[in-house]
Amino acid sequence: MLAPEGYLIVAFVERNSLLGEEYRKEASESSFFKNIEFHTREEVLLMLKEHGFEDMHIRQTLFKPLTKI
Repeated sequence: MLAPEGYLIVAFVERNSLLGEEYRKEASESSFFKNIEFHTREEVLLMLKEHGFEDMHIRQTLFKPLTKI
């Protein structure tokens, strides 16, 4: 249970991002990725809203391919 005035941090790789596309390609060959379900930012926000979360702030941290970071 989240404490009153607490924070929930959700970190995910967006389905349509460069990294998401790369991971989805690897899914068929990887035991790690094969059962992962990728979502868009909009889908994640909708799920959070459906469960009562409000006043959400979004921060993006990956702006380039991993090989260039």
